[in-house]
Amino acid sequence: MTLGSDTLTKAETIVIAAIEGGVPGLVDTRNIVADFQGMIRRKSLSDLQP
Repeated sequence: MTLGSDTLTKAETIVIAAIEGGVPGLVDTRNIVADFQGMIRRKSLSDLQP
């Protein structure tokens, strides 16, 4: 789920869309994790405060 969508096959994209459709909170969770990974990569301590 954390792979870039440009590296997925058509079949993988369809499976992910089906999973996300069945588990709506998964999209929000994926976005939160991606934001956190970005903060870690940027070493952005100030973003962790809120």
